[in-house]
Amino acid sequence: MNKEEIESFLRENKVGVLGTIRKDGRPNLSPVWYIYDERIIKIWLVMGHGNYENLARDNRVTFCVDKPEYPFKEVTISGRAEVTSDDVRETALKIVRHYFEDDEKADKYMKEGLTTRGRAVIHIKSEDIFSWDGAHSLPKV
Repeated sequence: MNKEEIESFLRENKVGVLGTIRKDGRPNLSPVWYIYDERIIKIWLVMGHGNYENLARDNRVTFCVDKPEYPFKEVTISGRAEVTSDDVRETALKIVRHYFEDDEKADKYMKEGLTTRGRAVIHIKSEDIFSWDGAHSLPKV
C-alpha cells in the first residue's frame, strides 16, 4: 500500500494489536482500541497493568491492524512508544467516539462505565512500516 492507503486504512474503525516486551523477554500481545491522529497511533491504557509496566521498562513496540476479510490487508508498525498522562480524558474520548455510532453513546459510555483516573496514553511513532494488500496479490473471488 502507498502512504495514503496506509493512512486511510489506519483511520478505519478497527481493533489493533499492541505488542510489548515482557520482563522475561517474551512478547505480550493485546487487542486495543486506538486512533490514528497526526501520523501517530494513540492508545489509552491502564497505569500499573501489563502493557504500562512493559513500556516503562522497554518502550519498543509493534502495532498491527488487519482486515481479516477478503481482500485481506495488514499494516504493521514497529517503533517506540511514549507514555504520557497529558490529555488523557481528551484522547480517551476521541478513541471512544471513534468506535461508537454517535457522540451521545460515546459520552454515555465514558460517563457511566469508564474513568480516566489511573490511565495513560501512549503515542507510537513509527520507525518501520510494513503493509500488505491482498487485492494486489490474491486471485479475485
